[in-house]
Amino acid sequence: MSCKILLDNYTGSYNTGDTIKGRFQVNLNSRKDIRGIKIRIKCKERTEWTKRESHYNHRTKKHESRYVQYTGDNEILSLELKMRGEGSIEAGQHTFPFTYFISPDLPSTYNGSNGSIHYYIKGIVDRPYKFDYEDKVYFSVFSPIDFNVLGGNLQVSKFIRQFATYETIPK
Repeated sequence: MSCKILLDNYTGSYNTGDTIKGRFQVNLNSRKDIRGIKIRIKCKERTEWTKRESHYNHRTKKHESRYVQYTGDNEILSLELKMRGEGSIEAGQHTFPFTYFISPDLPSTYNGSNGSIHYYIKGIVDRPYKFDYEDKVYFSVFSPIDFNVLGGNLQVSKFIRQFATYETIPK
């Protein structure tokens, strides 16, 4: 048994406003009972940074510093396409085509020292009481505002840092 996500655009690079076209190819050696076959398209964002904080230790009566790590994870996009419902699927090769329009307001794929934005498509053959058959393919999205080009010029402002850590903002 094998399964594979195949994209028509073999580079896996898209612009916002493009349509992703592909297929989920499932090859079975024998008849299988399934709960369903589905495609998931996701975009996940992760932000993380470390900040040095000073505090007074009342026990030791000394000023000390420590490093605190802040992290945040968000799903920007989460879509599930049901390709086939519950039942049996015969042995052989089965192809499930799919398309997805990339919204113009989605951000670019990004990898930086303080965060990342990743897109992927996952095909799943959901089997009852057994391990699912899965394949996952990452792809890149390019938006008119490309955070990768900004690079070192992209800085977290003091206001954003304070807001994100729930510190009191000075007046």
